[in-house]
Amino acid sequence: MPFRFAAPLALLLVACSSEGGFYNQVQVDAFTQAPNDEVDLLFVIDDSNSMREEQEALIRGFTDFMFELEEANSKFHLAVLSTSADSDDPQRGKLRGNPPYLTVDDDYLRGFAGRAAVGINGSDKEKGLEAAAAALSPDMVDGPNAGFLRDDANLLITFVSDEEDCSDEGVLDGYDSDACYANSDFLHPVDDYIQQYVDAKHGQREKVTVSAIITPATGDPACDSGAAGYRYAYATHELHGTIGNICQSDWSSMLYDLGLTASGVITVFELRWNARPETIEVTVNEEPVAGDAANGWTYDDPTHSIEFHGTGVPPRGAEIVVRYEIQP
Repeated sequence: MPFRFAAPLALLLVACSSEGGFYNQVQVDAFTQAPNDEVDLLFVIDDSNSMREEQEALIRGFTDFMFELEEANSKFHLAVLSTSADSDDPQRGKLRGNPPYLTVDDDYLRGFAGRAAVGINGSDKEKGLEAAAAALSPDMVDGPNAGFLRDDANLLITFVSDEEDCSDEGVLDGYDSDACYANSDFLHPVDDYIQQYVDAKHGQREKVTVSAIITPATGDPACDSGAAGYRYAYATHELHGTIGNICQSDWSSMLYDLGLTASGVITVFELRWNARPETIEVTVNEEPVAGDAANGWTYDDPTHSIEFHGTGVPPRGAEIVVRYEIQP
């Protein structure tokens, strides 16, 4: 649920049943679709020796990612970084290419293709979270990466990796990559990286989103290698992003959805409470929207979230109101 504009504005109502003594709590959550059309896009791509096909799939599907950004006339900065972030790496946190980021005025499709082909000779300790934090640190933002990060723009960080994050801040230096799993307790806390991303946006958490294209935790027959990216998934959940399955052969649909996220047009809204599904009522700009998996909304009970589909996706700047009874 990227660029989560603001936390839901909540209004709690109480309704008495006809039997007396039993009360249904009625919740009203209100959201605003973000009006901002500026977004800084940072792709952090795994450059270890198992990632050749995945880099090629990302490059092939990138036009689908850009479709919604182009449709929304988004003013974007686009940059690429590798997951190699060993403490002795002189390129640690440095954006790839010259200039270090692309804009709508550049040949960004060709430019991204060149940058996203990060190669397969990088560190076998994939430190995506640490690499992104380094790239957004004051020394880099005011130095080699100057100009990429804008004060008023939303920030979307997308991790692309078939392995678990091994950000350790140098603690596991001297150990081989197996230590990323055998000694996972020594890895740096994900919450600390989340806070560093938010700090880069001057504490405006609503302007930061993390998404990830990773190996799923549930497994996939199409995956013949790699490991689930639990740490990336956690950061994505905390910063309301989109998770894609890296094992897919065709990334078009996945990248289109990610592009919709990047454009600042949100499709998933997390309710404050679990809802009784039969009581949910949804309006967009005061107009009722029907529950419909093609061109309306659906409700996901485990995440207590409303997801919009097709023509039902609220436009930029729209007011969304969800009224429901809280599940006992």
